[in-house]
Amino acid sequence: MVKPYKNRSATENLIRREINFLRNEIEDQFEDLEKRGEKRHDIVMGHLDKLAGEFKKFGQELTFISHRLVVHEDRVENLEKTVLKSS
Repeated sequence: MVKPYKNRSATENLIRREINFLRNEIEDQFEDLEKRGEKRHDIVMGHLDKLAGEFKKFGQELTFISHRLVVHEDRVENLEKTVLKSS
């Protein structure tokens, strides 16, 4: 049971004020830490989003290049057949 304020000793009041002060300081530090964590999270997610876009673009370019390679291989084979037939 908590004593009424008037019946507490000066030391007890001082300790309670100090505890409340420290509790508030700790809460403020946790809030600051949360804000910094959220900021870093946003930065990391932005970088990941950019990387995902680059990987998608790279995949599309790779598909296009491999298609061009197949077309060129077919042309080379046709030219080789034509050259070998005429020899």
